[in-house]
Amino acid sequence: MQRALDEAMKPIQGVKATLRPQEVSPQNAYVRRLQHQVVSKHELVARSTGKEPQRRLRTLPAPDVD
Repeated sequence: MQRALDEAMKPIQGVKATLRPQEVSPQNAYVRRLQHQVVSKHELVARSTGKEPQRRLRTLPAPDVD
């Protein structure tokens, strides 16, 4: 599980650098929820995409707030 959480950091860095969405490998619902929390702490947006068993997390830039 730690590897899956560490894997969530690479797209976080990529999205911050490029402002383009990035995905990680498929994970079960529990791990995806933890990944969502990691992404949220970095002030980005996370969405789950795909169908089980290939459901995975997609990390997106946070929308601009005016």
